[in-house]
Amino acid sequence: MLKILQFKSLRESLAAPEFFLTDFAKFDRPATPHAGFQALSQFKAQHQCLPQPRNAKDATSLVVLVKKIDPDADEKIITELAYQVTGDLPPLAAVIGGFVAQEVLKACSAKFHPMLQHLYFNSLESLPTTLSNEQDCQPLGSRYDGQIAMFGKSFQDKLANHRQFLVGAGAIGCEMLKNWTFSNADPDFVAPGNAMEFLSDDRGKSYNPMCHCHVWSNFEIGDLGFWRGEAYYKFFEYLEQGGFYYERHGWGGAPVHSIGAALFAKKEQIHFFNDVMIG
Repeated sequence: MLKILQFKSLRESLAAPEFFLTDFAKFDRPATPHAGFQALSQFKAQHQCLPQPRNAKDATSLVVLVKKIDPDADEKIITELAYQVTGDLPPLAAVIGGFVAQEVLKACSAKFHPMLQHLYFNSLESLPTTLSNEQDCQPLGSRYDGQIAMFGKSFQDKLANHRQFLVGAGAIGCEMLKNWTFSNADPDFVAPGNAMEFLSDDRGKSYNPMCHCHVWSNFEIGDLGFWRGEAYYKFFEYLEQGGFYYERHGWGGAPVHSIGAALFAKKEQIHFFNDVMIG
């Protein structure tokens, strides 16, 4: 049965928003980030930049702007928004990417009900109990700057040296392993000019949900020197120490090859046989 949906314009929805709730335990929270993101646009227009990680002065300025929009906004949440806004986290990026992909499929298929109309997803409970200071959150020019802005370099170092045992590398387990890989790959071994965009649209910050292919090992011509090299050996050892090969349901050698080749080989060292079919 045909159903006609009416959406408010951006101007109307900013003034009188409709919120799509993702967590009913936080049903009263969306109004605060709704005002916060509008204030962030004003802050950037005034300062030509976003609030810096853990910078108290920037956070206070943002709170002042927010209070002009919504006097009842939660100052603590706005302060954390100012602290975290330049950061990013692969698992959360994957969640938002899943929402976006779902809405695209709805639009293309004209099936199922779209979201109405503003979605604000937050996970402040994911922050460490002990928060870092401003100095510890400064960017280093590395692919981990997004995480450092949120958690600090000390926490990122702990994350890089952490070892986990994952039981069940099935559907959810595969995504967990991808997040771990993108969050912990040793930058000393990552090749310049690599093929990361084959697996990720944002240089490893999150897994590309639209990437439905990987390097199949059914037909492969490779240099054993690469597969036996230090970088791939360390990568393989990391997976093994985490218990990966005790439970490998859903993962064979192909995804492991894909991540290893994308991280540790240059693009010109990889040739994809697009005209070779596997029966």
